[in-house]
Amino acid sequence: MAASDRFDGRRLKALTGDPSKFKQYIDTKFEKLDVSKSGSLSAEELKPAVAEWGSLLGLPPMGSSSETDQMYSEITSQYLDASKKTGKVDRSTFEVVTRDILLGISDSLEANPISVDTIDGSQLRHLLAPEQKAEFQLLADRAYEAINTGLTEERNAGVAQGTKSEGDAPAASEKAMDGRLGLSATEAVGLALKKHLTIEEGVPPASSQKVEALIDRAVSTVVSQEGQQLTKEDFTEQLRAALAKLAEGLQASPLTVAHTETDVKGQKIKPLMEDQEAFSRVVHQIFEEYSVDGKMPRSEFWTAFDRVGAQAGLPPLGASDKMDNVYDTIIGDREAAPGAFTEPELRTHLQEALFLVGAKLTADPVILKVAQVVGDENDATSATAQKEQKVGVPGRNGAPVGGAPRSATEQDVGVLSQNEAPGVGSQWGQQGIQRGEVPTTAVQQGVPRMQSA
Repeated sequence: MAASDRFDGRRLKALTGDPSKFKQYIDTKFEKLDVSKSGSLSAEELKPAVAEWGSLLGLPPMGSSSETDQMYSEITSQYLDASKKTGKVDRSTFEVVTRDILLGISDSLEANPISVDTIDGSQLRHLLAPEQKAEFQLLADRAYEAINTGLTEERNAGVAQGTKSEGDAPAASEKAMDGRLGLSATEAVGLALKKHLTIEEGVPPASSQKVEALIDRAVSTVVSQEGQQLTKEDFTEQLRAALAKLAEGLQASPLTVAHTETDVKGQKIKPLMEDQEAFSRVVHQIFEEYSVDGKMPRSEFWTAFDRVGAQAGLPPLGASDKMDNVYDTIIGDREAAPGAFTEPELRTHLQEALFLVGAKLTADPVILKVAQVVGDENDATSATAQKEQKVGVPGRNGAPVGGAPRSATEQDVGVLSQNEAPGVGSQWGQQGIQRGEVPTTAVQQGVPRMQSA
C-alpha cells in the first residue's frame, strides 16, 4: 500500500470545538449555499450540503434510486424540522444542525475509525519477493486449505439435502480427489483471490466490479493447466503468477480502499430488548406489512428477523458469513415449518431469537472486517448494507438533530451502520462507502474525501 490515512474523528471534533474556526466554516458554507442572498436557505439551496453529508455517510449520488432519494430526504428534513417547518433555514439553524451531524459522524469515527489506503500492488510485490518465500507459502497453504474445506462442506451439505450423492466427485474434498482440488486452475485461483485473500495481503475487495475485472484478467492471462484439477504445488505456483499479474494491474491503476473493523457484541441488542414498547412497535410494523388475513406466513420469518435485527444494531443477513452462521444456529427451522404466526406469536419468536443471538455474541463476539473500493457505485457491499434498513440521520449520541434522544426504533440504521463508522461500518451497516467528493474544507478537518478511484 503506497499511502494510508486514518480517520478517527479527532480533527473533525477539533473543528466543531473551535468556535472561531467553526464559525468561519459555517459562514463560508452558508454564503455559498445562499444563492438567492435572502439570508436563509430553501430546500433547493440545501441540496449541495445534503449531498455532501450524504457522501460522508456513504450514500450513492442523488437520483441513484428512490431508496437513496428517501435517505437524502431524511437529511433535508433534519434542517427543515429544526427551522420549525417554515421551509427556510436561517444561518443559526444551519449551524446547529450541521454541528450535530458532524458531531454524530465524528463520534462514529471515534468508535470505529476508517482507514483509507491506496492499493498499488507494492504490498503484493513485497509478498512475492524471494526473501518472503516462507510467508507466501504459508498464505498459499491457508488459501488452499480454505478452498478444500469449503468444497468438503458444500458436498456434505448437498448430501444432507439430497441434492448430491456420496459418489459425487466434482464437489469432493482433496482426499477424495487423490490429492487434487475438484476445481480447475482458473476456478481455484480466482476463488483464492476473490474470497480468501484480503486487503491485509494487498488484495482489494472483490465486491467491486473493478477489482473483479482486474482479478479475472490476471487469472486468465497467467493461469495454465486449464481444465485440470490442481495439486497443492500447482496451486501455489499458479497463485504466485496471478498475484504478480494483479500487482502489475494495480500499479497501472491504483485503487483507493476504505476499510474498518467492528466488534459485534451482545450488548448492541440490549436497548431494543429493554424497551418493550419500542420493540412492540417494530414488530407491529413488520406484521402489518407481511401479514395476510391476520397472520404472517412462517416463510417470512427471516425477513422479519432481518428487519428487527437492523433496529437492534445487527448486520443484515448476507453481510457476513460469520454472522449468518450465528443466525442459522439460533433461528434454525423457524420458517421451515408450515403455518403462520399471529402478531403475539411473532413477537415471542423474534424476542427469543434476539435474546439467543445476544447471548451468543456476548459469549463469543464476532469481528467483522469490511473493505470497499472508494468510487465504485457497483460495489456489492453497498447493496447489502442498504438492504431493507430504516434510514436515520445521525445526531450526537444517536439523537436526531433538534430533538430528544431517539428510541430504539429510530436508531441510525443504514446510514451510519448502526452508529458505527460511516461508509464502511458498516458493512452494513454500513453500509459501504460510495461515490461522492467531500469538499476540501471537510477533508482538511478530518473527513475522508470519497473520490472516484
